[in-house]
Amino acid sequence: FPYTTLFRSEWGNVIRKFFINSRGLSISIEKETPLSISFNDPTSNLTGFCLKGNYDSFPYYYHRDSLPQLNYTVCTDGNLVELYDGQLSRSFWNGHADADLQELSRLLKMPLWQVPGLAAGGTYDLDHIANYINTIRPNLTSVKGDDAVSRGYLLLDHHWQDNMGDIKLSDKLSGLSSLVSGSGLTLVLTLNPFVSTDSPSFRDGLDQHIFVMERNSSRHVPALTWFKDSPAAALLDVTSNNTVAWISKKLAAITIQLKKVVFFLDTGNTFHTPHYFKFKEDLSNPDLYKEHFISVCMQTVRVIGVSGASTARPKAPAFVHLTPVNSSWQGLRTIIPNMLNLGVIGYPFISPGPIGGLLPPPVELYIRWWQLNTFLPQLHFTTPPSVYSDENITSTAARSLKYIKEKVVNPELINFGREAMERSKPVIRPLWMLDPTDPVAQRIDDEFLLGDKILVAPVLTEGARTRDVRSEEHTSELQS
Repeated sequence: FPYTTLFRSEWGNVIRKFFINSRGLSISIEKETPLSISFNDPTSNLTGFCLKGNYDSFPYYYHRDSLPQLNYTVCTDGNLVELYDGQLSRSFWNGHADADLQELSRLLKMPLWQVPGLAAGGTYDLDHIANYINTIRPNLTSVKGDDAVSRGYLLLDHHWQDNMGDIKLSDKLSGLSSLVSGSGLTLVLTLNPFVSTDSPSFRDGLDQHIFVMERNSSRHVPALTWFKDSPAAALLDVTSNNTVAWISKKLAAITIQLKKVVFFLDTGNTFHTPHYFKFKEDLSNPDLYKEHFISVCMQTVRVIGVSGASTARPKAPAFVHLTPVNSSWQGLRTIIPNMLNLGVIGYPFISPGPIGGLLPPPVELYIRWWQLNTFLPQLHFTTPPSVYSDENITSTAARSLKYIKEKVVNPELINFGREAMERSKPVIRPLWMLDPTDPVAQRIDDEFLLGDKILVAPVLTEGARTRDVRSEEHTSELQS
């Protein structure tokens, strides 16, 4: 199958053409390669891990008249850790300003509060935002030092616009900036590259030729697709200079209006690309679109998060976000392996998604989720703790986890976040990084290391009060 973000998966819209195994062998594939992969594919009688460069089907089909190339590099070394360390990028620090690193530090320490989406579409109004802020207010506490005035981030999805693609604050949200900043929060707006046919920007875009077009069309017809709750939308062609200028102008106007605002980029994936697409400049792989869109937006505004990545690590302070998972114990158990996978392949700053998943879960599951996320690079809430009346959450858990987060975890996050900037080592690490030859450490996916200082073994099973813990020396049972 095509190795793109075409398919829905629990690790969402994030991949990279880099593979590594426990025997100390890695394979890196050039980002322009139209890659398809299989693993013990029963339909073709091919065993093992197979790579193929091809233009046989969507999304590569439109280059079928070209000769595909499979460009890859195979590396081996003494052991898994030596192999891995030898391939880490040492140049990521370049190009970052002090302001980027200060924002990164705040993101590692402060929570992200996401206003729940609107079930039937529509647009946020000021009362809706104010009510949510009042709900989370008992959980808003300042921190000491440079961030004394900061109480975290408030994230709005694309419904801050009247229509997707307006890239203009709805009149219903007049006074939003004062409301959010007055609560000690930093406003985060979600931006995506899709323009609804209901938006005034759609007509504007037709006139200015800023959309991805229908392939082989004799007329200037935009290739329509869908995204979120917009059933018909055009895709901005960020390979066009006209489009880049249009986006930059829109974003500049927002920053003038709102002053202190940062952005989250919901990039979509290849699944959302119009089927018969044509960019102004050919893309050998449609996933490269994400890289263009992120780069264009970062030239004008500060970006603190992206929903997808497929080739390049986004510039700090942008976190790569996991796709929110179902509010279930199984959903909780997917977080650690996904975090480990993305950290190893080159994305050290990862947001694990909202605590509790997509919907408010039972109390026990919520507490276990919160305990796990306390040790991860970002605390992300949609359901705030204050919606629960249970004393275990409102008092005991909140106090103890706040203490652990501020006194134990945050100093290590800052320390290993700096190492991630300098050497690209993941902040959340698999146990094999301590002992690359231990076959048990190579397989463990329910424990992790915070840097090389803290071993985290959360309880991930309903009703459990004990669990086995694998340390460097031995396995033991701990109570929780």
